[in-house]
Amino acid sequence: MKILNGKIFIYFIFIVFFAVAILVTTNFVKINSPKEFSTKEKQLLTSLFNYSIPPISH
Repeated sequence: MKILNGKIFIYFIFIVFFAVAILVTTNFVKINSPKEFSTKEKQLLTSLFNYSIPPISH
């Protein structure tokens, strides 16, 4: 049961993060055109994605 709860917890975090990331990217596209994406925003999104992927692969 402990392992199962841990997996559910990880998937829950991943789903929540994914939903937030989608909302953030759609808001950026609405506010700015994709050309005007600042490098800071790109770095933030890529670092968040890179940080979120390793725990899932385990």
